[in-house]
Amino acid sequence: GKFECSVIARHDKWNMRTPIYEALKDKMNILCAGKWNNNTNILWDAYSDNKIKLLNDCKFTICAENTDTPYYVTEKLFEAFLGGCVPIYAGGASRPEPGIVNPDAVLLWEQGNRENNDAVVRKACELNQNEKLYAEFISQTKLLPYTVDYVYDTFLALSDRMRNEYYEFFLQPHTTRIIWSMHKIIYIFTHVSNRSEEHTSELQ
Repeated sequence: GKFECSVIARHDKWNMRTPIYEALKDKMNILCAGKWNNNTNILWDAYSDNKIKLLNDCKFTICAENTDTPYYVTEKLFEAFLGGCVPIYAGGASRPEPGIVNPDAVLLWEQGNRENNDAVVRKACELNQNEKLYAEFISQTKLLPYTVDYVYDTFLALSDRMRNEYYEFFLQPHTTRIIWSMHKIIYIFTHVSNRSEEHTSELQ
């Protein structure tokens, strides 16, 4: 059978993961397979540091962001989807990518919202103990039907903005690095003279 729950993280400097872990640790077995709160070497010894493969063998994963910030949604939620387990998620100001993520497919922990979080714990326990309910929950569509169009349109809008704002720069020899977090993109341009400039564009 599958492991009940996992959390794979390097740290919890801003106390995003600890409250979830503390609420669940006496109700299900939790593999702490990263550096934070580590209690197993299974990620390295049995899965060759392949996070997705480990998640595929877990029923749930605690996949909180490092901070609870609007529009800050990283790979963590999507890795849970890709790994085929139920995400117990905190972050993105409790609205993780509403343009593409089906909220019904996520157990959403809200910082400081005891009523909601007690309900999340009850739901996780119910799903863990009832195979039929778990199968129904995990089979839900993870991404909304228009996800592809939404992401495509987002890239087009940002590309147009960059072209309009930095057209003269693009005519000069340069390299570009991109850091993307869905609604916000950071472009780091390096001129041939090795002078770097950083620009941030945000889709409103």
